[in-house]
Amino acid sequence: MKFASTVVTRVIETEMPLLDPAELYPDSTPEILAREAHWLMPRFQCPDTQKLILTMQGFVLQSHGKTILVDTCVGDCKHRARPLFDQQRWGWLDRFRATGFDPEGVDIVL
Repeated sequence: MKFASTVVTRVIETEMPLLDPAELYPDSTPEILAREAHWLMPRFQCPDTQKLILTMQGFVLQSHGKTILVDTCVGDCKHRARPLFDQQRWGWLDRFRATGFDPEGVDIVL
């Protein structure tokens, strides 16, 4: 995606059904979710599990000769309380390289 002189590239770490809707939206009810299913499913809510589909991602900005990595710090191999996240290996660095970037070529990390 390009904005004026800046090119933005999304690098997905993982994208999967992860959370029950009430974890993020405590006021959600089955009735509300059923009413909104026409736009939630299948992109934002999994029809099988009813969990919200979350995307962990970073962004690479290329602007004025600089390569800027916007890192959301999800990362592999970290200890986490949520079992689904604990010690995961999603291979973000491999995906980063697959988009054509080299870690050595990053000028700024945010």
